[in-house]
Amino acid sequence: MELSRIYQGEYGVYQKGVMYCFLKGDYEQSVIGLEDSFLKGGRYLFCPREAADGHVLSEKGIQYLRRWNRELLFLWVENPEENYFDWKVFKMENTDEVKNLAFGGYSLTINPWESLSVRNDTFLFVFPGTGNYSLSTGKIRLLGDTRELELHTAGEECGTFKGAFSVREDACEDLMERLDAGIRHARIMEEQEELAKEQGFLSQAVSRVLIPETTFYTEFKITPQALLDTKRTRLSLAGSSFRSFFTTHTGRAVKLKAEEDSALVFQRKPVLAYKNKKGEVVTRKRLYLGIEGNFSVDREVRKLLCGLSGTENIGLQEGAMIQFTPSMPAVFPYEEEKTILGTTSWIGVLGEAFYYCQPEGAALFAAPENKRLCFLEIPAATFPNKMPAVPMTLFREIHMESWEDRDVLEKGLYEKRREILKKKASERGGLWTESMRGVTPQSLMAQVSPKGEYEWIGLADLSGTGTLPDLRFTHIYSELREKFQHKEFLYAIQDPGEFDKAGPSDGFCFLVEGIRFLLLPDYWRGQHTGSRTMIFLKYAGEKSIEEDQRENLSFRETAKNAYTEDGEVKEGWEEFIEAAGDKKFQGILAVNVSVSMEELPPEIGVIMESVETDQFYASYLVIRAGQIHREEQKGIYLEQSEISGLIDYTSDKKLVYESMPPDYDYLTREIRVRIQAGHIVSFTSSSEILVNRLFEVSAVSEGNTDGNCLILQGQMAEEDGVRKYQYHLKQSVCYALSGSGIEKVWIQKMNLTVGEEGEGCFDLTGVFSCRELSEADLLGYGGQGAEEGMPFYQLFIRMPKSGPMNMEYSHLGYIREEASLRENSFPEKFAVSFDSLIVETSGRTPQEKGFLPITAPLSQGVPPECYQGLLWRIQLGSLGALADQDMISIQLLTAFWEEDGMPQYYVGVNLPGALSGEGVKLQGIFQLGFGSITLEKQENQYVFRLHNFQIKVLGASFPKGSSDIFLFSDGKNVGWYAAYQREET
Repeated sequence: MELSRIYQGEYGVYQKGVMYCFLKGDYEQSVIGLEDSFLKGGRYLFCPREAADGHVLSEKGIQYLRRWNRELLFLWVENPEENYFDWKVFKMENTDEVKNLAFGGYSLTINPWESLSVRNDTFLFVFPGTGNYSLSTGKIRLLGDTRELELHTAGEECGTFKGAFSVREDACEDLMERLDAGIRHARIMEEQEELAKEQGFLSQAVSRVLIPETTFYTEFKITPQALLDTKRTRLSLAGSSFRSFFTTHTGRAVKLKAEEDSALVFQRKPVLAYKNKKGEVVTRKRLYLGIEGNFSVDREVRKLLCGLSGTENIGLQEGAMIQFTPSMPAVFPYEEEKTILGTTSWIGVLGEAFYYCQPEGAALFAAPENKRLCFLEIPAATFPNKMPAVPMTLFREIHMESWEDRDVLEKGLYEKRREILKKKASERGGLWTESMRGVTPQSLMAQVSPKGEYEWIGLADLSGTGTLPDLRFTHIYSELREKFQHKEFLYAIQDPGEFDKAGPSDGFCFLVEGIRFLLLPDYWRGQHTGSRTMIFLKYAGEKSIEEDQRENLSFRETAKNAYTEDGEVKEGWEEFIEAAGDKKFQGILAVNVSVSMEELPPEIGVIMESVETDQFYASYLVIRAGQIHREEQKGIYLEQSEISGLIDYTSDKKLVYESMPPDYDYLTREIRVRIQAGHIVSFTSSSEILVNRLFEVSAVSEGNTDGNCLILQGQMAEEDGVRKYQYHLKQSVCYALSGSGIEKVWIQKMNLTVGEEGEGCFDLTGVFSCRELSEADLLGYGGQGAEEGMPFYQLFIRMPKSGPMNMEYSHLGYIREEASLRENSFPEKFAVSFDSLIVETSGRTPQEKGFLPITAPLSQGVPPECYQGLLWRIQLGSLGALADQDMISIQLLTAFWEEDGMPQYYVGVNLPGALSGEGVKLQGIFQLGFGSITLEKQENQYVFRLHNFQIKVLGASFPKGSSDIFLFSDGKNVGWYAAYQREET
């Protein structure tokens, strides 16, 4: 081997590759042999790479020799491009002392040698026996197994020591631990900066991986200037057999055999990086031994667990080998430039392999016909030739201080594994011959094609049939499939397009006792509504939905509705709080879900007429996943899922009008429906009925905080096992009527009924009282206290399907025996019976109805087309066998109406035969007749005076002169007497 001169000065400098020989003095020869240079006292410098400018490197080397050349023989420089005083070097001097080359916690020790010579291109150290060179840590020393140690000078091995170490079998059990050999991972402590500065990476995690089965023997290469170059510095493991900390899915330990390319190689131990005064990022250099190369496994091994939890495994086809790839990033979060912070070995497979992933506790099985349950693992990724290297810890083989931090670190490794394997996975071939029902890694029922592709995934079954879940996805595209094979499955869907892409079945629109919930994407509430639809699928994982959605403002707004201002959970929101906060919840949580009430009973449909449909939705739905079972005949089936939810509708709309308000209007303010275990357990509502008119007269409420509105409250009740919807009035409301003989109306009760065509009818029950007229209290009904007067019922306000609401009086009934009369009023003093309340809207005048006006002790007018009045009946008794009628009665009408805001009155009677003028017949030949009638008030008594009483016989009238009949009463009976005034001649 010859070296070429590249520099001449104080030293002549000769070069071959990355080796530079310095000979003091002036040398004219342009080339020199290695042995000749050694005999002439050469000093040898080894670099990691050939210098760009040999002249500059030569001058740096000469300066170094001037300052530190004691008996320097060999010098290894890691950074020759720097100034010589900043060089990082290893050196050996030509003395009889022990030489120590220390690097990153390791030390290569070389005892004094017997001879040092050149053989071919190699410096050969010869010792008196074995064990005169060694590699040591603070815990173990590997002794040289030969009498010779080689230092190579040619090619890639220039500057490389070569030799062999061996360890007795009885010292091999903890060999890797004492050598600090294995796999390391770490996590940056961003949230614990001060502690990180003090300790480095808190989450230092170490896996030992290998234990030699017999005496450990290794042929090594150590290149001091290139310790991290795995080709130039390595402890070969070729041919060695190991017990390993790999475990099969059945818990069996796995034995490995190292192939030709396998070795222990130096890696950068994860340490804290910092900036020096120049602003450069540097680290405290620490080394450990990682693993490189291929390792064959037992032929019987088909699955290896990976990861700490044992929920992932790698399937190996025959002939596949485990492959360790060193110099990969060791620090999470992973970035390529962070290899400066630490490196480690990632694990892959050489040969065909499958990657499986399932959550802890998930039973992966299928039930083929006429067979027992069997495992049905669907690969998350398939690799026909090679599975790429990924960061991996061995199952339950990790050493670190904090178990809590272990979970954080493992999650980072897991996410990186999934990212890499997803990108590198290949199309898979047939796994079985026909579609098969099974269970996904999250314990979801699924049907899988022969290629291992999901044909559908069942999320829930509300029908109870179980064989085909009615809530299922039918388009399991690659990204969605990735989620269903994820170790943790919490999937938040906020975009209807994303939901639609999954091919949701029609079962996502389902009925719960008349209420249809609409989860299909066409019905999703959009962003503009302020309460958009969101669906959360959670079937595995350690996070709750609430924890996962901390940054989701829409979800937080929904969750805020579950609490009062005092922080208490509102009634009806308990299921939401439980599902959102429970880490073990499995099922579907949907918020702001559109609903349809069209299939509810008619008595519910009526109150929906005024609902603002864009604001009517379910605040939340909770669908808890049912368990999966298997029966011989049925196979795998899903038990019925439980559904809970809440519709909490409140309208901010008010019955306020810019112009003249209507007489009647209706508004549903609140509807609250609570569902538990698939049943409506409560249904309440609150509606406003605006009443501006009663008995065809303007009405104004008194002391009612709801204005002129009646508040109708509804609720679901069960009677004799039959569910009914009942309504009741919130409180009694008093209305004052201006311009009417009726002064006040108290509405005490109200109910809602529905007609055959779906029209609503509000049935009002209450009491009306009449005005007390100063001249004569002819109307009478009322009392000293409130709600005294004439009780009535079946006063209807009808709400037709189209057109305005109206009041109907045709079915109005009265509870006469409970009526209250004022003292000394006409109906209290005179034996009259109340017949009915007349509300005339058709235009028929009293006269057209057979009434004649009479004189009464009050001012009277002429009734218009529309008026109201009280109709009374006065029984006069019988004239016996002389008369054609059994009983004679008089109808009395006390009518009233509004004129210029004031009430006007009319009093009229309807007498037997009065309209025809024929009178009352006696025995067919006599007739009784009257002239006019006057109602007189005599002190506290009332008397009817029938003027000009006459009897006609055969056309002749008598008596001659003036004859009046007076009707009087003691309040219970009616009597009469006649007064005759002779006619003067």
